[in-house]
Amino acid sequence: MESAAPFPRSFSQGGQQEVEYQLRGARGALAVSADGTVTLRGALDRESSDGGVVVAEVLAVDRGSPPLTASATLTVVISDVNDCPPTLATPTVIHVQEHARTPALLATLTADDEDVWALGHGPPFNLSLAPGNPAHVLDKVDLKFNPYLDSGRGGAEVWLVSSADREEHRTLQVGVTVSDAGGLAATYFLTLIVDDLNDHPMKPASKTVYLWKTQDGGSDAPSAACTCGGPRRLGPAGQGLPVEGGAAPALLARRGLGGPLRLRSGTTWPSP
Repeated sequence: MESAAPFPRSFSQGGQQEVEYQLRGARGALAVSADGTVTLRGALDRESSDGGVVVAEVLAVDRGSPPLTASATLTVVISDVNDCPPTLATPTVIHVQEHARTPALLATLTADDEDVWALGHGPPFNLSLAPGNPAHVLDKVDLKFNPYLDSGRGGAEVWLVSSADREEHRTLQVGVTVSDAGGLAATYFLTLIVDDLNDHPMKPASKTVYLWKTQDGGSDAPSAACTCGGPRRLGPAGQGLPVEGGAAPALLARRGLGGPLRLRSGTTWPSP
């Protein structure tokens, strides 16, 4: 509650009684002066969580004994301005199968706006590909605007016009510009996730494992190296693998698939 200095007179005591004004409510957005004038403390936002209406109670209290009080309710209705750009409705994350047949319809986009539509601050919306989209996105994705979608508010269809290769791009960021009837616009991004297709055969591979032993004095020096080739990284479970090089050749064994590497002498290293 806020108070102001005494100013007017009440009818008590021949009209000479001082009156003090007070203000309650109003979310701290209003102030009352000593003469009862109500003013704004700052800008009001119609789209705030409290809505587009501010309600305050103005009290007038005299200095009599006992003091008498009169009150009035002040309601401030906030007029809308087109200050909220339209937003892109879901979905904004779209999955597409790798090497899918094209053309393929991926999604239908619509828009929304927090401003007052009746004042021309909303639909009809316009949706288009943002000018900053890279060439590889424009090569694969097209946006077809349709003013009749979403009950005439306007929308767009997202089409895949060229198949996507996950090994080239795992995701595609597609910029979409949305504008309202008043010309206010914003750009949002669709994320196209390319789902993997098992289209690459396995290839032979190799792994080199280095074994170390402690020299006199505590330093380490390589003892041997083991190279395992072929599709299996370390051979079948439990199979001994020859260790080449070093002063003391040994056998390297593995327990179970993905188990630790172990020298036949018992020393253990974690799997690479």
